[in-house]
Amino acid sequence: MGMCGHHPKSSGIGRVPLVGGAACRGGGRYRGEIGRIWAYARKKGEIHVTTDPNLKLMATMFAIVADKVVERFGAEGEAVMTEAVRAFGERRGRDIARRVDAAGESRTVENYLDFYDMGRSESFDIDTRTAEGFAEQTFWVCPLWSTWEELGMTGAGSLYCRDIDAALVRGYGGDVEFCHHRHFCEGGDPPHCRMSFTARGEKPGV
Repeated sequence: MGMCGHHPKSSGIGRVPLVGGAACRGGGRYRGEIGRIWAYARKKGEIHVTTDPNLKLMATMFAIVADKVVERFGAEGEAVMTEAVRAFGERRGRDIARRVDAAGESRTVENYLDFYDMGRSESFDIDTRTAEGFAEQTFWVCPLWSTWEELGMTGAGSLYCRDIDAALVRGYGGDVEFCHHRHFCEGGDPPHCRMSFTARGEKPGV
């Protein structure tokens, strides 16, 4: 299971090697039985995902920097990368909040998603479930994770994935509670990433 709350602690990521890592594999593009067939075909190299070049460049830079920092400084380096990711996410979250405030809107779950600072290109494949005060997103393909798979650096990439979304919500503030239920590196059938956003005081679900 993933981590819930606004200050997630490292949970299980340490078991994933920082370079490579058979425990960390990517996801499929469709759901249900079709999703499983697609995911297995992708693993065999029969289907290829087109990744946005800018996102691929960003993912590559992060993985190389994280890998070198941890290689040189060990656990202290990992802690520094985690702190940097959290600071980056919180800054982004505050920027989202400023845009919501400037529009005269409230910092709700809906407005967090509507004013989100990163467009979802065709490189992503996402299912989104929504209800009043609630949203759940399941990522079947993420271009960042796909890039780290190709580089054999999913462990380094996990240093970004495990904290960035919780940090974004912390920076955003408002009445939003966040839970990261599953990361790509935790597998699944097919592997996927699932997170939810719930208004404080509401029961999650649709």
